[in-house]
Amino acid sequence: GEATPIGVDIRVLSATNVNLAEAMTEGRLRRDLYYRLGSVVLHMPALRERKADIPMFVDHFLRQFATEYELRPPRLPRSAVQALYEHAWPGNIRELENCMERAVLSATDDTIHTFCLPAALQGVRPAGPRAPVFGDFTARVEAFEREMLDEAG
Repeated sequence: GEATPIGVDIRVLSATNVNLAEAMTEGRLRRDLYYRLGSVVLHMPALRERKADIPMFVDHFLRQFATEYELRPPRLPRSAVQALYEHAWPGNIRELENCMERAVLSATDDTIHTFCLPAALQGVRPAGPRAPVFGDFTARVEAFEREMLDEAG
């Protein structure tokens, strides 16, 4: 409500999965805004392009959600770790974060078995929009049996 201008010194930090140069060329982003935002551009590769970072993020999210829900941080058997590496992560870090929250809440005996992971990571594809949240029960049992046999040696 003041009539006197007040000077400010701010920095804008933003993230997008849109190619801003392309959006500007196509007229979907103002040219002046593109140049104002583009003074320092950092390219952060998608998680699928830097799978070596998965253990660091998994560890962080497991500790975060275990603390939040007052649980002991669960362990990940080889089969669950393998499923994490094999997934394409189209939802990037947010998908991994949601996956780890679900896994912490679904973990049995302080262990995140593959059946605690979303169906997409189990190789189980839900049948459609009415599919159960945890996927096909038979496939979950088979995945659990394979995991137990794998861990037994």
